[in-house]
Amino acid sequence: MFDFDMLGLSPTLLTAIKQAGFKEPTPIQNQAIPLALAGHDVMGLAQTGTGKTAAFGLPLAEMLLSEPGRPDPKTVKALILAPTRELVNQIAENLKLYVKGSRLKVGTVVGGLDQAKFLVLDEADQMLDMGFIHALRRIAPELGTPRQTMLFSATMPKQMEELSQAYLTNPRRVQVAPPGKAADKVSQSLHFVPKGEKPAKLREFLLRHPDTLSLVFSRTKHGAEKLMKGLVADGFNAASIHGNKSQGQRDRAIGAFRNGSVKILVATDVAARGIDIPDVRTVYNYDLPEVPDNYVHRI
Repeated sequence: MFDFDMLGLSPTLLTAIKQAGFKEPTPIQNQAIPLALAGHDVMGLAQTGTGKTAAFGLPLAEMLLSEPGRPDPKTVKALILAPTRELVNQIAENLKLYVKGSRLKVGTVVGGLDQAKFLVLDEADQMLDMGFIHALRRIAPELGTPRQTMLFSATMPKQMEELSQAYLTNPRRVQVAPPGKAADKVSQSLHFVPKGEKPAKLREFLLRHPDTLSLVFSRTKHGAEKLMKGLVADGFNAASIHGNKSQGQRDRAIGAFRNGSVKILVATDVAARGIDIPDVRTVYNYDLPEVPDNYVHRI
């Protein structure tokens, strides 16, 4: 059995993660943290929900705490890029737990990138799917050098190899599950239902677990909103998030779902990456995703 004391983290971080409820490192944390602390670029492959944020966040905090002095005004020491605003906010909240009681500050909108010597690409495969590669090509030249880069992803399409060759230097590869493999602890079932009977079948399943949190995925923004309104009209406690919602609306919906005041969240794949809501019991793929790898992220 491994514990965080064996990974080379300072007492300050060990105290913070103990207060945050961390007990022992996950496989991706156990493998990635020592490599990152040794200064290597890291390419980590692990499913959503396996602790990837701490796998890069803890060594990042450790290395930043070891640097003397304070950053210049309006500059940053590390840049973390993620594909959705929800994931950015979640990463920031986790990092704040790790650095609690230290001099490190976490922000979600920054400047002074030429001082950033650490770069993290989280959920990198979705960043490629969403066209973030163009933004990355513009951002990367603005960052400081030399630079340590960490890339984390749940799947490994061919473009990911090309991305790693372009932005990582002699990276150490850490893999805790085959790329594209669904989480082992999730039970999966398939139901063949004619399209016209899908609404009734979904309601049948939802009624079986009325007091638990259920996440329902729809392929389109319009479909998600229509499905949510139909569920509400039938007496279900539901909300929705998709690209047509404002950030405030999306944050409120996820917050209500997280605290249990909303039991059903209907979403497009904007919610499929990295959003951590531990009390979700069931994920319904009301519509199958356009991209097969997104099924892995959804569940």
